[in-house]
Amino acid sequence: MIKNRKLAQAVNDASMSEFHRQLEYKSAMYSGHVHKIDRFFPSTKLCMNCGTTHDMPLNKRVFKCGCGVEENRDIHAAQNILSQAYIEIAA
Repeated sequence: MIKNRKLAQAVNDASMSEFHRQLEYKSAMYSGHVHKIDRFFPSTKLCMNCGTTHDMPLNKRVFKCGCGVEENRDIHAAQNILSQAYIEIAA
């Protein structure tokens, strides 16, 4: 169904909605917490050390900053998302 251009967006939206619903259900069952980060948060572009934003095309797999940070793009983005969640929850 995802290969069909007319149905692809609806199927993807429904599956992400279901995934989010299941996360909330499971976290409530185990006394956890689900926090949603803004979809436009620049997690891959933001340096977690100095806070500067860099251009990161998809073909670059290593995040490098002038302050000395050099890390895998995905791990760096995950750390940025985690720190942003802590900031938003504390506020």
